[in-house]
Amino acid sequence: MAPRIAFGCMGQNRLHELRLVVERTKPHVDHFIYVDGGSIDGSLLWARNAGLDVVLSPWSDNFPAQRNKYVQRARDLGCDWLWVSDTDELYCEELAKSVRVLSEFAEAQDFAGLSIRSVDVTMAGDREHSRRDAAGEHAWHKPLAFKLTPGVKYQPAGTGPVEQRAPVHEEIVFGHEERFRGFTPLPDRFWYTHSKQLGELAVRGARNFYIGGGGDNERPQKWQDFRALVSRYWPGPLPSWHDFERAMIAGEVGLRVEDWIDDHRHDDERGGDSEVRELYLYYFRILHPGRDPHPNDHIRGQELST
Repeated sequence: MAPRIAFGCMGQNRLHELRLVVERTKPHVDHFIYVDGGSIDGSLLWARNAGLDVVLSPWSDNFPAQRNKYVQRARDLGCDWLWVSDTDELYCEELAKSVRVLSEFAEAQDFAGLSIRSVDVTMAGDREHSRRDAAGEHAWHKPLAFKLTPGVKYQPAGTGPVEQRAPVHEEIVFGHEERFRGFTPLPDRFWYTHSKQLGELAVRGARNFYIGGGGDNERPQKWQDFRALVSRYWPGPLPSWHDFERAMIAGEVGLRVEDWIDDHRHDDERGGDSEVRELYLYYFRILHPGRDPHPNDHIRGQELST
């Protein structure tokens, strides 16, 4: 029998992007599952009217937990394979139209999952700013399709005990009792675009650092120091990322917190991908450039972050 296929997508206040993903992929799968984190832009109403299987799950700063919502729903629906994307990830037409035959091929070959070539696009408004379209050995493939075995799930990525990892980045794992052959990369003609606006890297980096330390997810001492500082000057319990971001937007994080962000503007914990440094770019270069203490100071990574 042909495998039953579900498509899983999670988002919040991304109606325009959600519509593109749905239009591209929904005709080629048995179920389209949309996990919404609490949108107020009309996404929920549109998704229900479009016939999506909607799961409402208020966002809790936990990426693997949110993704596991569409994994469980796909199981409940009796599906055999799950294909996924975020709202800013759009399958090329050939990939979308081939989801069913690729699932059947992977099932016949007894593959655990499939990984897809990424084409990274940075946008400046409606204009494409840059594109990374690497192929062959230089391409990066993301695991976006997998067999719904009993133990498959998302968990926080990193090393060390799982319960001590930050829920910022995630990985797909299979149960210990199950044979795991890894993710098989599809040929280069199958790809998806990962589109983001200029400045979005800084926003995401700041968020990742606040939630779990960023970097390699080992919760560095720097992250703990920052959270302790915020707690000291914040009334009540430690704020969620969304609450803290609102304070950042309003410029009300406090002078000592601003000073800490300023002091760490050149931090480089992962060779050019420091999420600590993105906090400075987001707060001072994007939100409050008029308050930037070092407007002429070049910050590594600012070309794509601001």
